[in-house]
Amino acid sequence: MTEDRALTVLITLTESILGVDKVQSTDEFFDLGANSMDALRLVTAMEEHGLVVDIEQLLDSPSLADLATHCRPRS
Repeated sequence: MTEDRALTVLITLTESILGVDKVQSTDEFFDLGANSMDALRLVTAMEEHGLVVDIEQLLDSPSLADLATHCRPRS
């Protein structure tokens, strides 16, 4: 899966999980109002879409675009 596709999935899932519209690639997950349970929901939903990312990377990534660079296909 390409980084662009990973970013599209991240944005769509973030909007769905947090109930917000028009999430941008430069947005930070926790700045949008997310909490630790939302982070677990995002990681789980990403796995359901064939993407894997460590929870630590979600906590450390400054933006969704940055997080997308750490996504890898589920094996």
